[in-house]
Amino acid sequence: MSNNSLTKTKIKKIKANLNRIINKKISKKISKNSLINNLNSNQNLIQNLQENNLNKDLQNSKHCSVQNVITMQTKLPNAKQNENPDFFSNLQKEYKTVEEIITKFRDFTKVTFYGGANVKPDSKDYLEIQKLANSLSKLGFVVASGGGPGIMAAAISGANSEFDCNEFENSDQKNCQKNKMKNQNEKFQSLEKLTNKQTQEKVEKTLTLAPTLGLRMNLVSEPPPFLGTFDYLFTDFAPRKLALRSSDILIFAPGGFGTLDELMEVLTLLKTGKMFNKQVFLYNSNFWKNLLSWICQEIMGNHLAVEEFLQYFVVCDQVSDILEMIKNSKIYKTKSEENSCFLR
Repeated sequence: MSNNSLTKTKIKKIKANLNRIINKKISKKISKNSLINNLNSNQNLIQNLQENNLNKDLQNSKHCSVQNVITMQTKLPNAKQNENPDFFSNLQKEYKTVEEIITKFRDFTKVTFYGGANVKPDSKDYLEIQKLANSLSKLGFVVASGGGPGIMAAAISGANSEFDCNEFENSDQKNCQKNKMKNQNEKFQSLEKLTNKQTQEKVEKTLTLAPTLGLRMNLVSEPPPFLGTFDYLFTDFAPRKLALRSSDILIFAPGGFGTLDELMEVLTLLKTGKMFNKQVFLYNSNFWKNLLSWICQEIMGNHLAVEEFLQYFVVCDQVSDILEMIKNSKIYKTKSEENSCFLR
């Protein structure tokens, strides 16, 4: 008999066993725990009950009828019907996609922008990230982001558009960006089929801006307003996070729990030596200062982490400072060593 299913004969035996218990007026003579223990004696039954959280249902109910148990048991063979049978297959495919992304752009220097999807296009943070992404793209950096709205859109739109920083002040800003992004994407349409070496040569010969990467999640709440030159859609966060942090430079702008999740993971990987040679920037000190103060006072103050964590990032208020430190790694190193000021 299979451990994962119950035959009709087994169900009849369980039914008979429960009938005997119920006939003894279990509400008076047998406690609820006794009933649960009796059910637990059958390993085949309890294994299936646990898989379907039926133990919890039994413990929360005052009485348990035979009919209810049998009704629930008949559903056990289909207990996993709501699970995606292709989960591991899809996950494997997405990690294969990550491998292709890393291979395709291994000869480029990449920068990833993290930030909130709800940051408004007319906010200072949005406009500054656009400027920085545009400047880095002109220097030959591949700009990557989550491919969604907010800060992600600011990075992709800034890197895709061939404009000067002064154009951000124009009233026709959005139309200008849209048209230039369309032209830029048309230039890149033929790159998808090229080899990595051919892609780099094509970019160097024909384009002033480097390609952009939009690594989107399949989320209805975050439609992609600006698609990257290369657009990838993920259904699982884990491979997408791996692709995003494969960049050489990681820039964190104000964001929500997703941004914080990415930041904490990056710092943990740097501290444990699972990731190396990354420049990490936190843009907008006013946004980050309370979090950093709490980390220093509560986590490090209680010796739950070491001050070394503070040397893995630099807090900046001006995108020009970030640009300068990216160009000069010695400045970045000096600034990162000064982060202990948050402990004061």
